[in-house]
Amino acid sequence: GGGGGRRGGEGAGGVLDLKSSYPTWDPTKHFMVTVLALVKKIFYLKDEDLAGYQYPANPEAKRLFLEDKGAFAEIAAQVAALSDEGAFENKFSSPIAFGPPKSAHETLRAKILESSDHTLHSSSLVLEVLKQCQQTAERASSEAPNQLPPPLAPPNGPTTSPPLAQG
Repeated sequence: GGGGGRRGGEGAGGVLDLKSSYPTWDPTKHFMVTVLALVKKIFYLKDEDLAGYQYPANPEAKRLFLEDKGAFAEIAAQVAALSDEGAFENKFSSPIAFGPPKSAHETLRAKILESSDHTLHSSSLVLEVLKQCQQTAERASSEAPNQLPPPLAPPNGPTTSPPLAQG
């Protein structure tokens, strides 16, 4: 039976089932942005969207969503709390990895919220905000007395990051 979306149950484990939406990946039609749009859509599902879904990865979660919203919400909250615990883990060494928020993120967020329509219409504005954040961080680090110098490269030479995904 289904695990209700709980860790360790069927349909659980922190993996999003893309096969249902992309049975055969076609790099000429499918891009990271199409996957991100799918992820976003998941958060806006309505009863009628899910009712017609014939092959849910977790049939028990579908049943609860349609028949017992309270139980579904309770389990979803538990799963969300569990997923927060490892939010910045990169178990599969994906080139797309998330990290904790930085001061630049908060500055950008504040700029977005200041605008009348909550958007930044210019990439140059985003770059300017990031540049200001970098300058502020550099000033703070140069003014901090007794700060340790940056670590040296490891004895076997510098480490390299995995290449970025292309799409």
